[in-house]
Formats: sequence, C-alpha cells, structure tokens
Amino acid sequence: MAQNPRRFDTIEKVVRDQRRVQADSSSTLLSRLASHNHVYPRVVSTVSGLTALATNELVLNSTDLMLYRYDGSAWTAVVALGGTTAATRHEARYEATSGQSIANATDTKLQFPTAVTTTNDVTASGTGNTDFLLNRAGWWLVTASVRYLAGTTGERHLGLLTGTNVGTLSARFAVQSTFPGNAAGSVGLATVKYFAANTSICAGTWQNNGGALSLETAFGSTNHISLTWLRPAS
Repeated sequence: MAQNPRRFDTIEKVVRDQRRVQADSSSTLLSRLASHNHVYPRVVSTVSGLTALATNELVLNSTDLMLYRYDGSAWTAVVALGGTTAATRHEARYEATSGQSIANATDTKLQFPTAVTTTNDVTASGTGNTDFLLNRAGWWLVTASVRYLAGTTGERHLGLLTGTNVGTLSARFAVQSTFPGNAAGSVGLATVKYFAANTSICAGTWQNNGGALSLETAFGSTNHISLTWLRPAS
C-alpha cells in the first residue's frame, strides 16, 4: 500500500519543538534549584509538634545535636552527633578525688563528687553524687572502677545496680570481685544494657579485710563512673 510522503513532513519540526521544551524545562528546574537551600536531613530546633513528610524520615535537632527518625507515630532519637555542652553531649563521667572510707563487710554506696563531664541525659544526686538518674531511654554503656588503698586479706567487690539500695542483690546488673593479695587492688567493670527513661543507677562496693579501708586516689581517675547513651531500643 502506497504511503503519503507528506505525512512525515513535520517530523523534523516536532523533534525541534520537543528539544526546545526539554531545554526550557531543564533551565527552569536548574533555576529553581539554585534559588533554594536544600538541606537533608531537615534541621529543626525541636521535634515537638513536628509534622513528618514520610515514615523513616530523619531530622537533625540542633538543640541536642541528635538525629531523630519518624517511626510512623513518633520521633525517636537514633544517633548522637556529639557536642561540647550538657545539652549536646550524651555521655557523663564522675570521679572521686578523695578517699572514701569503706566499712568492713558492709555494702557501701560509692560517691563520685567530681563532675568531669555532664549531660542533660543524666541527673546526679545524693551526698557526693551517689545516684544517677537516666533521663533518656535506650541502650547505655556504663563503666565503673575503684581502687582500694591497702588490705592484705579478704575480697573486694564492685557492683552496678538499678535503684538506690546497694544491699539489694536482685537489683545488680553487673558485678566484679577480686582477691587483693598483699597489695592494693583495683576492681573495674563495664556493661551495655537497656534502661527505661527515669531509671536510677548507683555503684556499690563491699570488702571484708577485717576493718575499714579507704579508696586510693593517687592513680589519677581510677575511682569513676561513666554513663554513655548509645542508641534507642530499636
């Protein structure tokens, strides 16, 4: 069947027109992109009342320097970016710079009166900073250590507990023991554990040398407790 050649006379014109439209569209798009500051994730000063664009969206909270993820119903802090203030740091460290006396065969709550690094995630309280309230839920790295000044017999124990009563064995979530021999002895431990918000933590020690023993402070920051927020539950 014969074809009418005039049916294809406008192909060249159509191609030119399409290329012109494409060029105009690209120019408009580039112009609009150049006129906006595109930042991802969004930077906000609070997630309270913030409307999410989609599930799993990430935003950066400039107030606490945390990345938050929208899980479909709420914003959850997922990554700490680090900072130099109590509001933007998410780790704390407290030390003992004086030798606390530990009575014989008595569970004793440890004091850490010197705040080396503080964070709004942790509230210290009690005489000499004995109790530490975790204000943020999640997985935490908690470390502690003590060094006894002397003592040639008996055991030395160090434990981390939830709550404020060092004599409650069921509250212990980490414990370490040592037999000092004929010299001063150090005991240290570290653990990672999930804690609900508003959980109180303390460190306790016990020794049975036969009389009261003091903690040694000559070895720098040996007597300490540190609490570092790692991540949310999921």
